[in-house]
Amino acid sequence: ALAQDATATDAVAESEQNAGLEEIVVTAQRRVESLQRAAVAVTAVTGDDLINSGITEAANLGRLVPSLVVQPTGGTTSFFLRGVGTNSQNSFAENAVAFNFNGIYVGRPTAPAGVFYDLERVEVVKGPQGTLYGRNATGGAINVIPKKPKLGEFSGEALFEYGNYDSKKGSLALNLPIGDIMALRIAGQVVDRDGYISDGYDDDRGEAVRASLLIQPSDMWSMTLMADYY
Repeated sequence: ALAQDATATDAVAESEQNAGLEEIVVTAQRRVESLQRAAVAVTAVTGDDLINSGITEAANLGRLVPSLVVQPTGGTTSFFLRGVGTNSQNSFAENAVAFNFNGIYVGRPTAPAGVFYDLERVEVVKGPQGTLYGRNATGGAINVIPKKPKLGEFSGEALFEYGNYDSKKGSLALNLPIGDIMALRIAGQVVDRDGYISDGYDDDRGEAVRASLLIQPSDMWSMTLMADYY
């Protein structure tokens, strides 16, 4: 019996060693590829990692991404990668680090607010990326990729947290199948926190909602329509 237990233990240990690293698929170079094979310096953070680390806003993303510094300033957000960035003091400034949501470039520093919920992953590409991402990517690029609708699946997710300064954050997501070729995903977030300063300054209040409609008539092609509000 002891010999059999030892053999079973060795087999489990060998299986865990052969399992290797979990493969993470990224689109940092405008194509689907494994993170381990991407020929650029990129850090990928999954949606589960964001939830487990309590990251529900852009200001806290630097806790998981080396060399990334995020500076919120009066409603705007400034990104610095490897020390390269722009100190955005007003809503008309442009960052030197491109911020892309679902593959669409977002030009204004006020826009990163209200998108960090129901996410598939966040990719941070370091170094000049003008060839792939065009202008305003001198320091790099940040790609925020939301979760897509899934065909034939009814599911939901909910998250609520409470913290100091009477901070309350809640998010909800529902995946609804519509026939055989369509699916709808609706997600929303509510944030309410008192200000850090005694006069109430630097508070955080906002409501966000996102709706995604997937249409996939065949395996050859599909179309996703998305509407986002904050």
